[in-house]
Amino acid sequence: MERALQSFLSIADGRYRARRRQTSAGEFPEALQAAALAGTTQQLIDDLPEHIALLGEDCEILAVNRAWRDSLLEQGFIETLPGYNLRAFLKKRLAEPYAPAADALAALDDITSGRRAFREFTYNGGERWSHRNFRVCFNRISLGNRNLILLTRFDETEIS
Repeated sequence: MERALQSFLSIADGRYRARRRQTSAGEFPEALQAAALAGTTQQLIDDLPEHIALLGEDCEILAVNRAWRDSLLEQGFIETLPGYNLRAFLKKRLAEPYAPAADALAALDDITSGRRAFREFTYNGGERWSHRNFRVCFNRISLGNRNLILLTRFDETEIS
């Protein structure tokens, strides 16, 4: 309990100091604005039912939402969390063999090479979810001078 109280006081003190560093225009410093935006963005994508992952150009997983995290961790796929590389994970799955991994790798190749800005495919859930069909969409997006890949997956069975 004491540690929790210290943590709370530290956060409160940090917020107080941040407020005091506001510019004369009443704006927070840029780093605090970015942190606030990141928190808001994470909350927003966590509330969406689709599985969402944001990848860097090298296919490193930068961010995921709650639906993605919970679903894939339930299956034991820790390599699908931020900090891991999705391409490496898919290559490993392809060797098992897992057919949708080939489609996903082809989509990543198209997006990262610049041949396409969008690619999607549908696959059946296989042994565990053979009664379900999933749609996977890869989109290249630009934020400033940085290209990212937005990956979404949703259960088409629930929409039908």
